[in-house]
Amino acid sequence: MFSSWIPSEVEVDEVKVNQVNFDVVLEGLRAKARGIGVSISPTSAAGSFAIAGKSGTLRADGYPDFSIDNFNLRTGEERLYLDHAAMRFYRTAKVQLSGEASLGEPSRILINGVLSGRELSEVLPPDWVKKFKGSVLGEFKLSTEAGGDGELVTTGDLRLSNGSLEAMPVLKRIDTFAGTTRFRKLNFSSVDVEFEKRAGQLVLEEV
Repeated sequence: MFSSWIPSEVEVDEVKVNQVNFDVVLEGLRAKARGIGVSISPTSAAGSFAIAGKSGTLRADGYPDFSIDNFNLRTGEERLYLDHAAMRFYRTAKVQLSGEASLGEPSRILINGVLSGRELSEVLPPDWVKKFKGSVLGEFKLSTEAGGDGELVTTGDLRLSNGSLEAMPVLKRIDTFAGTTRFRKLNFSSVDVEFEKRAGQLVLEEV
């Protein structure tokens, strides 16, 4: 009697989930996302979906904990495209991300990022906070090396700006040698440095 009321096909334009938890497990990257609100809708490409998200946290091995502001993803054939992501970590640092990941075997990751607003006092050991001050800006790239073992490598350029060095033993020795106190505190407008992080090791170059 009621069979004619039951649809043979249902078309869904959008699915919203107030809070979702999931893990990301790729070669070179393991991450946990918690408490994220998402909206999923199909795109014009067959089998592709757009995923918009906001709020929640992201924890990845070897990196600080991130608070998510928002992000936009697209799925493709064995690919995941990150059109944009805005996140925060520590108290003042902000990061903007974009990139893509292949989900086949082996998986590959390429993510570009821009870092801003990070104060050195948030990441330095307590005995260095009064000695080294300034803020950090920069650009970086996270990638798995092509043809390698899937290791995730982070490279980039950082700029330390509006900072100072003081109470350093080497500066005190310069003062003693020069017979002055002018080197007790050394101010700088900017210092550029290249860096590479792999296998838990951070290497600074071209300072």
